[in-house]
Amino acid sequence: MVIAYHMVQKGVEKGYAEGYPEGYAQGLAKGRAEAYEDANKQTAAYFKRMREALDAGEDFDEPPPRFNRNSR
Repeated sequence: MVIAYHMVQKGVEKGYAEGYPEGYAQGLAKGRAEAYEDANKQTAAYFKRMREALDAGEDFDEPPPRFNRNSR
């Protein structure tokens, strides 16, 4: 929502033809950065739990995190 508002404001300030591509690119880059940060945190936490379980001699049957449009 915030990114969309920012994109609209850029369009109003610079004119739609000039502001939209710039706002879209900025929003896309920010969204990708946030997604990769989240994916890295989830993956690191998963491997930490796995290592702790294996070091304790326990079974580890938790599925790895999935990253696609339909799951988190």
